[in-house]
Amino acid sequence: NVTTADAGVYRVQVDLLDGSCPTEGIALLEVISLDQAQNATLVECDPDGNGLTDFDLSRAIPDILNGITNASISFHQTLSDADNDINPFPDLLLTDVNTPTTLFARIFASNSGCFTIREISLTISTDNAQAAVLEACNEDGFALFDLTDALSQILNGISGNFSVSYYLNETDAVLQVNELNNNFTNTQANNQTVYARVNNGAACFDVVPVELNVRPLPQLPPDANLLLCTDAGTTLRLESGIPASQQANFTYLWSTGETTPEIEIAQPGTFSVLVTNLFGCTEMRN
Repeated sequence: NVTTADAGVYRVQVDLLDGSCPTEGIALLEVISLDQAQNATLVECDPDGNGLTDFDLSRAIPDILNGITNASISFHQTLSDADNDINPFPDLLLTDVNTPTTLFARIFASNSGCFTIREISLTISTDNAQAAVLEACNEDGFALFDLTDALSQILNGISGNFSVSYYLNETDAVLQVNELNNNFTNTQANNQTVYARVNNGAACFDVVPVELNVRPLPQLPPDANLLLCTDAGTTLRLESGIPASQQANFTYLWSTGETTPEIEIAQPGTFSVLVTNLFGCTEMRN
């Protein structure tokens, strides 16, 4: 018997020591090594803070195999199950996992029958990003949002190798499926909450809500054409169009620089007023 870790072509000679000629042959030795397989850690977020979350085990496969090819991988609850190749998880998507916990990955090389086992640790991130609010103005309750406008609120000054993606619900954010386009029009009128997933490298840092609010525009009468008599001392009152009972809820900026709901003019011309409501939405009347 010969023990070696070196692959190659070996010449074999067998002498029976009975006076006969030795028998010779060629042996091709291929060494199948699984030593480069490594342990892995999946860090997920727990948006509701109950200690349970979902894990997609397939995300750990590249780290575990670490470049190994022609190998299959299965995941098991215990080391004994992995060693005996029994009770593999039928689905790589695990839901409501109580963390922290350790599972076992069995790596099997089909061309040699060799296998090895590595650990996979499942943990929950304890880091925190910040919830965000984005505002838009439109009368029908729908608006196009640039979700990246929420970044400064979400990261709130924290530093790291962060990437942020957006999803319709918490489950999609945890599993990183059905990612939204950064340019997103709300699908629920007036108010909708989407979720931002913050990754620090490949690990989940936090999942936080992003509230989208579509605010109404100021309701102004149509533009008006008025006549001003040029007799000496004659003036004309120009109105913004906001009822007196609601005027305190708006700000006003006239083309003359005045900031009152109404102004008096003594000369003809073209005048306009920019009306802004409490949400910062504006409308102009001429």
